[in-house]
Amino acid sequence: MCRFAALLLLLIHASWGQTRDEERRKQNPGLFQIVEQARTVSAEFAAATLIQVAASPMLTDKVWKKELLEEAFRLASMARYPIRKRMMANGTNQASDAGMMSLAYEQKLDRISLESRAVTQMLSVDSSRAREMFLGIPLPRIAALTCRDALLDDPSDYYETLAKVSAGTYGESLRERDAQLDWLRASIQRISSAVEVPLMGNALLQSGVSQQQLEILLTFLAGALDRIRGDDRAFSSSL
Repeated sequence: MCRFAALLLLLIHASWGQTRDEERRKQNPGLFQIVEQARTVSAEFAAATLIQVAASPMLTDKVWKKELLEEAFRLASMARYPIRKRMMANGTNQASDAGMMSLAYEQKLDRISLESRAVTQMLSVDSSRAREMFLGIPLPRIAALTCRDALLDDPSDYYETLAKVSAGTYGESLRERDAQLDWLRASIQRISSAVEVPLMGNALLQSGVSQQQLEILLTFLAGALDRIRGDDRAFSSSL
């Protein structure tokens, strides 16, 4: 009896899914075709395409938009490169191997950039879910540089999204404000590289906290400098 009920539910769900897809195909044939084709390419390109479709003004179906962003977020986790890199200010010219790699990274097809873009789009659809998604992004440890390195890990998209999530998902109640403060302090605590310091500082300025909270957080950030490993080349370039 249980097997029969489970099978019946499965058939109903499949039938509903087919009906829903048919409706979407009729309403937005062009977008539907792009989505179908995106699912046949690599995870990075598929995620980027789905995010672009979700951002299209032609797509007014919020349920579908949310589903596309959820799918893009999952696909982004399978991206080949975890974090974008860029040439340092005193790096090699763009004709070098490092320069070509930097240009490739500018396409923002790395995991952090794609996941951050999906979260940013989700903010306008479901802010609570956007916060959950952002909390699920594992930020890789920033690589320490040697004298021979020309590329610098660039987590700027992550910290820009952190500011947007902070400003757009916390309410005005005292409880929400306290939760926001605790979350931002925990984010500061996770900083491990000098590269992240100016990015976090700018994120705090854009985070939507009160002036009193901002002063507390900036003091906490200054106190965290003692435990952050030194990397003069990365820090001076990030500035």
